[in-house]
Amino acid sequence: MAPRRRLMFARTKKVTRGDQEYHYVQIVEAYRDSGRPKQRVVASLGRLDLLGDKLDDLVSSLRKYCRKHFTLPDEMACQQALPWGTVLLTRHLWEQVNLSEIIGQFCRSPRKRYNVAETAFVLVANRLCEPRSEHGGWNIPLSVTGGVGGGNRIGSRPSSSPRSSASRSVSNNSTDGTAHWTHS
Repeated sequence: MAPRRRLMFARTKKVTRGDQEYHYVQIVEAYRDSGRPKQRVVASLGRLDLLGDKLDDLVSSLRKYCRKHFTLPDEMACQQALPWGTVLLTRHLWEQVNLSEIIGQFCRSPRKRYNVAETAFVLVANRLCEPRSEHGGWNIPLSVTGGVGGGNRIGSRPSSSPRSSASRSVSNNSTDGTAHWTHS
């Protein structure tokens, strides 16, 4: 039979003296003696209200002896946070309008290697999280209604960029009235 691992932990012990309650911090070892669970106090660290920052300093100094790495809250920093709020709202509205089923009915993948509706959701959520043109170097003058000419410039980039000298053309010769662009 393999020897059982002994567990150590901290606990507080409440002591009442008269009408006063005191809490003492203790390090306790749990073990078994003849199959029965027992505990023994390894160290008493003192009254909790008097320890103050000494307890924090003790725990911090014991960290270097631990096999696991413990991190203090002031040692952590958030470098970048994902915009989950936008994605969750998009998912809620997507399901409320039942777009997955609609797209699934009309846009099935002939190879069935991926879910077209889920791919569309990812594209829509990405556009809502990063509302800019996926063609960041394009500077195509399109009107708000989709025709060629003045109006809003989509994806404008300063003229010093390498792509600004590339030739671009926009045509509105389609039968559905939408603008099409080419890049060479």
